[in-house]
Amino acid sequence: MKSIKLLCAFLAVKFRVQMEYKGAFWAGTFAQVLSYAVDFLLLWVVVNRFISLAGWNKYEIIFLYAIKLMTYGIAGTFFFHTCTTLPGRVQSGSFDESLTLPINPLLYEVLSNCTVGYLRHTGLALVVLIISFIKLGILLTPLRVILLIVFILSGSLIQSGFFLIFTAPNFWLVRGEGILKLFFFQISDFIQYPITIYPVFLQTILTFLLPFAFINFYPAQYIIGKSDFSVFSPVLQYLAPIIGLVVFFMGVWYWHWSLRRYQSTGS
Repeated sequence: MKSIKLLCAFLAVKFRVQMEYKGAFWAGTFAQVLSYAVDFLLLWVVVNRFISLAGWNKYEIIFLYAIKLMTYGIAGTFFFHTCTTLPGRVQSGSFDESLTLPINPLLYEVLSNCTVGYLRHTGLALVVLIISFIKLGILLTPLRVILLIVFILSGSLIQSGFFLIFTAPNFWLVRGEGILKLFFFQISDFIQYPITIYPVFLQTILTFLLPFAFINFYPAQYIIGKSDFSVFSPVLQYLAPIIGLVVFFMGVWYWHWSLRRYQSTGS
C-alpha cells in the first residue's frame, strides 16, 4: 500500500512538472498521436489491400493493434524510461545512486523514471478500440468488460516483464542495450497481425518461448469471438492473466538476480 501511495505521488509530481510547459506537452502529445495515427493508417492500408488476413478482417486486426498499443502505453508509463536509460546510467556509474537509498532499487528506478506521457498511447488506443467494437457490432456485456480490463492488465504485465528481462543483462554486459531493441521492440511487431499468418514454429515461439501472443491475440479470441487457434488449444484464450503474472514476476526476479552481479564503474 505504501508503494502504491508513493507511485501515485510521483505520478502527480511528474504530471505537474510536465504541465509547467504546456506548449511542449501538447506539442509532444500531437506529435505522438500523429505518429501512431499514421501507423494505424498504414496498417489499415495493408489490411484493406488484402481484405482479410488469415480470416481476420480489418477491424479485427486494428483491434489487435489497439490492444498492443494500450498495454504498451501502460507498461511504458512505468518501465520505458526505467529500462531504456539503464544502460547509460550503468556505464556512467550514476546508477549507484539507487543502491545508496533506503528503498528497493527497482521501486526507486520506477518511481524516478515513470512518466505520464504514455497516457497519449492509451488514449489513442481507447478511441480505436471503441471504433472497433462499434464496427464489429460487439456487445459489451459486464463479463466481457471485466475480462477486457483483466486482459489489458495482463498484457501490460507481460510487456512490463519483458522490459525488465531484456534490460537486466546490462548489469553484467558491457553494452547490452541492443538486447531490448531486438527482443522487445522488433519481436513485438509480430503481434500487430494475427499470429496464424506465420509458420507453426513462429507461432510456437510467440506462444510458449516469448509469449507475446498473450498480449492481444489470445485475449482477442474471447473478446471478439474468434476461434482460429491453429494447432493450439482454445484454452489458451483464458491463460493471459496467468502468463502476465508469470512473465512479470520472472522479470522482477531476473532484474534483481542480474543486479547482484553488477559491479560499479566507480565513477
